[in-house]
Amino acid sequence: MHNPYHRSLGSITILLLFIAIGGCSDGTSLSGGGTFQIQTSISSSEADGEESANGTTRLYNQNLNLGYEGNNKQVVGLRFENIDIPRGALIDDAQINFTASAAGSKPTSIIISGIADPQNAPFEETNRNISSRARTSATALWSIPPWKEDQTDQRSPDLSSIIQEIIRLPGWERGDTLAFLLEGRGARSAYSYDQSQDKAPTLEIRYTADSSSGSVGDVFEYRIDSKTDDAQERSDNGVVRLISESLNLGYGIGSMAASNPVVGLRFNNIDIPRNASISKAYVQFTSNLETFEPYFIHLTIQGEASDSALPFDQNSYSISSRPPTNATSYWEPSPWSGRLIAGPDQRTDDISDIISEIIDRPGWQAGNSIALTISGPGEASTRFASAFENDPDFAPLLHIELDK
Repeated sequence: MHNPYHRSLGSITILLLFIAIGGCSDGTSLSGGGTFQIQTSISSSEADGEESANGTTRLYNQNLNLGYEGNNKQVVGLRFENIDIPRGALIDDAQINFTASAAGSKPTSIIISGIADPQNAPFEETNRNISSRARTSATALWSIPPWKEDQTDQRSPDLSSIIQEIIRLPGWERGDTLAFLLEGRGARSAYSYDQSQDKAPTLEIRYTADSSSGSVGDVFEYRIDSKTDDAQERSDNGVVRLISESLNLGYGIGSMAASNPVVGLRFNNIDIPRNASISKAYVQFTSNLETFEPYFIHLTIQGEASDSALPFDQNSYSISSRPPTNATSYWEPSPWSGRLIAGPDQRTDDISDIISEIIDRPGWQAGNSIALTISGPGEASTRFASAFENDPDFAPLLHIELDK
């Protein structure tokens, strides 16, 4: 095992926020631990790169094209080396900060994932050298606002769940590497290391090291991965539709018009053991259309009370007839302000009681499937969530956190 205290930290800056043993200014109790902030930049030509749709990988770029370059979809890879975070730390928040190398206003949504290998090698100019690397289950969706040329402080959304997944991998050690993949729709151009070392992407992380506990709760994320795993059912006649670009939460339109649809969601391969202690859970949606009517809606969320939920089918009432959990969650989402947004407004309230009831069943096994239903009167208002058929990258995502 290498000695992290004899390893060069390169361009990393570490700031210790001193905290009294009995607690800190925000009231969070820490036992012999502390809160740290790390800032590190891309430090070599082999630490950022692009891969086009045909697999051609390019380093030494004059810019980083997030989304598309012309008609060519790009996968951008970023590697941040010598990350001085101990295994067992709690990641409080994290972001990547870019500087715009050109103006851009085209609607752009980028999926960010991590590379699930703390000792991942530098990028090389070989075919599919970036996209072929193993990815984290955790992802983040970035709906990027317009950029002005040379505008700094273009920050990604919070990446803490991605980094948390990487540092809990068995091989993680202080001084290892955090790497990310970025791909999606639209176009933004950011400075690369070769274009300007001073304006290269920067990773900022705030974490808590708690000496009284060697581990933190695991984070799991599961995205809908099949057209039979999201569906909607008319409330008046039970007709079920498996193929839709939008899931109607609230009042139905189109094929769901004049009804309050029941939406079904099924998440597969839930790798959580029976009786695990769930501290937090929610479903993260991505908006597919802007809300036209500025009304709140009142939604009810339940789980399917079965050991492993089966795929949805087109039999009448095949969603609402499934046995419900006793646990229920209520959600009143505010109007959604645009398309392809995945933020707090598109996130359900906590559903940990529902998930707990399912995984506490006698027949539950890690790897089983969980189904949820969402229904309720919309008062002639709807939230349009992106379905699997619209884009698998924007399909509903189940987020689960375990207790320490």
